[in-house]
Amino acid sequence: MAEMTEIVVRLSPQLGEFVRRQAKQESFASAGAYVAALLHERFEDEDVLQRLEKELDRRLADLEAGRVTSIEETFDSVHAELGLKRR
Repeated sequence: MAEMTEIVVRLSPQLGEFVRRQAKQESFASAGAYVAALLHERFEDEDVLQRLEKELDRRLADLEAGRVTSIEETFDSVHAELGLKRR
C-alpha cells in the first residue's frame, strides 16, 4: 500500500457533527474515511473536467480550422458502418 499523508483539519462543531452524521449514515468506518472519500471524489471530478476541457479545446480547434463534418455526412458514415440504408 502507498504511504499515506496525514492532514489535520479543524471543523466548527456544526460541521463536525454533520461529518460524523454523514459518515454514520453512509456506513463509513470513521469520519476521516468519509472526508477522504469526499476528497477522492473531488480529485476524480477534477481529472474528468481537465480531460473534457482538453477534448473541447481540441474540437474547437478543429472547428476553427474548418475540419468539420456535416450532420448528414455523419449519419451517412454511421449508416454505412452499420450496414444500414438511409431512408
